[in-house]
Amino acid sequence: MTFDRASNGHRITSDRHRMALNNIDAHLVGPHRLLGSNLSDIPVKKPWLTYAGWAKQYGDVMHLQMSGDHIVLLSSVKAANDLLDKRSRIYSGRGNEDVVKTTRWYFNMAFQNYGETWRKNRRIYQQHFRPDAVATRLRPSIEKCIGVFLRNLFDTPERFMDHIDICVHCHALPLRQVRSLGPTRTINNARKDLHDLREIPVELIRRNIESNVENDGLLAQVMREKLEDDNSAEEIEAIKDMAAIAFSASADTTLSSTGTFFLAMARNPEVQYKAQQEIDSDRKRPSTRS
Repeated sequence: MTFDRASNGHRITSDRHRMALNNIDAHLVGPHRLLGSNLSDIPVKKPWLTYAGWAKQYGDVMHLQMSGDHIVLLSSVKAANDLLDKRSRIYSGRGNEDVVKTTRWYFNMAFQNYGETWRKNRRIYQQHFRPDAVATRLRPSIEKCIGVFLRNLFDTPERFMDHIDICVHCHALPLRQVRSLGPTRTINNARKDLHDLREIPVELIRRNIESNVENDGLLAQVMREKLEDDNSAEEIEAIKDMAAIAFSASADTTLSSTGTFFLAMARNPEVQYKAQQEIDSDRKRPSTRS
């Protein structure tokens, strides 16, 4: 079973979910299958547009079948939250995919089955990335990052995507010394990239803390707390997972959405003008960059 949210899918193949599969055909609808498969229906380019069109016809929860796999497409935030969050014990399991094992993506919470490791990683991630935590704990770091971003944007506006890239990651991993994780040519390259992604940021932060180098990023805040605990070795391993997940999760999605905002403002100057008017009318309040 594959759930697709915003065109990103994940497969559920554990035995615990076989009973759910038995009732899919009876309760969910989707495009007509040719010779029992929807393989020919899956578009190669811009699949999200096709999925959005299907949702208007079949609803927010749709069923496809391809190469023996059941695929469930979720086309709304409500459907995704209802199934993947509120009923996560049933619908958020993961299969033990060979690629995950081979490339050592096993630390990524998105690929972990429900269990003690998953619960611990989710607890730490939710503790530091839930909206109220971000709004309070990370506010100084975010404002500092935005200040750097605005200065860079003023100096070299033609490099705005580079500036967005730096701004997106600086509050979580201010020391951006991990190699970019682009497409890798070999499994060994992927293993090394993932090892570096998980190990190098934490080690750099540890050295900064020991050397009293100023750093108010999220990872530094969490590490300071844990380094004071003599029994923190296991927690630090979980923090490595959290930092790597945060970095990789924002590497493309947040960068893309922020870049899209710039494009929208450039193509719709009248909207930009209205937004500027609202900002100007609200200047009586204490100003912040966030």
